[in-house]
Amino acid sequence: FFRSCCDMLVKRRKQQLNRTAASRQWVWVIDFNGFGFRDQNPKTAACAAGVLQRYPEMMGQVLLVNAPFLFSATWNLLTPLLDSRVREKVVFVSDEAISNDEALRQRLGDEAIDWILAEVRDNIDRKNDDPPKQYWAPPSGPGEHDGHGMKSYVDSEFYVKTPGDAWQERQEQNEQ
Repeated sequence: FFRSCCDMLVKRRKQQLNRTAASRQWVWVIDFNGFGFRDQNPKTAACAAGVLQRYPEMMGQVLLVNAPFLFSATWNLLTPLLDSRVREKVVFVSDEAISNDEALRQRLGDEAIDWILAEVRDNIDRKNDDPPKQYWAPPSGPGEHDGHGMKSYVDSEFYVKTPGDAWQERQEQNEQ
C-alpha cells in the first residue's frame, strides 16, 4: 500500500501536480465497523503513530469512522506522543454525522463524502456475509459502489491496479 502511494506521488511530481504542500496531503479514512477487542494490537497503533509523527505535513486529515469505546483508551495513550499538528487533524465521526458535516464535505468534496458513506454502509451491510466481501472485485453492475475508490480516481491514470484487477481482466479475456 505504502509503495503504491509513493509511486503515485512520484508520478504526480513528474507531471508537476503536487507542487504545493496541500496537493501532497493524504486523507486517511479508517472504518471501525467490525472492530473488536482482539483487533487492538499495540504494534499496529505504534506503527500508525509513527507514520503520523514522521509525515505530519503529508497527512491532511485522519477520519476515524464509528470508532468504538475500546479504541478511545488506546487513542488516549497515544495522543501525548503525537505532535499537536497531527492531533488536530484526527477527527472522530459516526457514519450518520458524515453526511451532515458541512466542514468535512467542504474539505473533502461531495464525491469523496458520498464514496466514504457508500463504503461504510457497504461494510455494515456485509459484516455478517458469508463469504466475506471481495474487495478486489469490481462492481457487478452500473451504479453499484466500487470499493476500489472514487470514480474520478479509478478512471484516472493514477489508479494503481491490484493483483485482483489483473485477475478480473484475465477472467474477462477468458470469457471472450
